[in-house]
Amino acid sequence: MQRFVWVRFGAVLKKEFIHILRDRASLIMAIALPIVMLIIFGYAINTNVEHLPTVVWDQAQTADSRELITSIRNTQYMDPDNYVQGYQEIEGYLDSGKARAAVIIPPDFGKKIQGMEQANVQVLVDGSDPTVARAVMSAVQMLGLNKSLELQSERLVARGTATGLELPLNLVTRVWYNPDMRSRVFNIPALIGLILQSVIAMLTSFSIVREKERGTMETLLICPATRTEIVLGKF
Repeated sequence: MQRFVWVRFGAVLKKEFIHILRDRASLIMAIALPIVMLIIFGYAINTNVEHLPTVVWDQAQTADSRELITSIRNTQYMDPDNYVQGYQEIEGYLDSGKARAAVIIPPDFGKKIQGMEQANVQVLVDGSDPTVARAVMSAVQMLGLNKSLELQSERLVARGTATGLELPLNLVTRVWYNPDMRSRVFNIPALIGLILQSVIAMLTSFSIVREKERGTMETLLICPATRTEIVLGKF
């Protein structure tokens, strides 16, 4: 078995560079294909969950219900822009994909809030995409917790039993390196390596096929370079 010789490997590598520079199709593929794939996978595919179309069935039509809708909008996860008047319309929006979530506020919402009772609000989420559904559910649950603490604090102040509600523990979070938590910042560096790996393997395959089509593969195999040096040189 012949040992690996860098000179022979360099000769095959130089030959491939010359072929790529002279073959315009291969040159365009080697340069343009990684850029196009990076744009498609890195920028067109966005895994951030934000501004999901949301329908609202506000049966209360009170200041408290409107304040809740505004709070939902401020989360930036959901955009409650469309209003409906029944479950049938909600089902139509969710089935057609025009909405990814629905907020249903009962008629007695404002009355229970003002009466210091527990008010129920139903949120329907399209679970066809589990990632989106989990993000929306987490945002809604966090919103519900914050609104509950705010209302409880107001009730305690109204009763004169406390000047405010102070939580015994306050966790302050701060995101480094990617403060906006954009998926592109995480995806693009990893995609660069994957795309280059795929393109290199593709160009290597095309190069071997081109040798066979032009009838130069036999000449290449009888040259002093070993098969390992030929494959690595083309790679």
